[in-house]
Amino acid sequence: MDKHLIITMLGSHDPSLINEICRTVADCNCSITDSRIQVLGSEIAAMISLSGNWGAIAKIENSLTQLKKHYDIHIQIRRTESPKSVGTGLPFSIQVVGQDRSRVIHKITEFFIQQDIGIFELEAQTYVPNNTETVMFILTMNVLVGLDIDISELRENFLVLCDDLNLDSLIEPEKPFFI
Repeated sequence: MDKHLIITMLGSHDPSLINEICRTVADCNCSITDSRIQVLGSEIAAMISLSGNWGAIAKIENSLTQLKKHYDIHIQIRRTESPKSVGTGLPFSIQVVGQDRSRVIHKITEFFIQQDIGIFELEAQTYVPNNTETVMFILTMNVLVGLDIDISELRENFLVLCDDLNLDSLIEPEKPFFI
């Protein structure tokens, strides 16, 4: 039976670090089950979920100490259980684009929490479009809408909120990659 380990890393960006992480995982006979690795400014941040037998998990925990020293990165690890279902409901994908302003993302997440809708993934990024000085943001979220929630009413209320905030938005059922 596979065991699971969550690793978080933060440190100065080195182009070889991602390859070293993948090599170390493979050398320890673990598998990456989920990961988010991103360069943020001159830093790199990573969240990686691994699986393997107890021996493989123990081996990777020891190997991470060497990576930590060599790359001067901060690493935290946590043993965990198999991924559990986020619950029953309809998975929806949300995308919002607009001018970056204080509290906008908070107002959007608050809307879903007030509707008793669970957020299980959130990604936000700012950018400056060509030929402008306006800072924009794009927010992508995955939520789980309860089976008792009226989708058309939810969609209408969400679009009204986004219109009030002068944001462009999309709410649609989540689709697998292969469709």
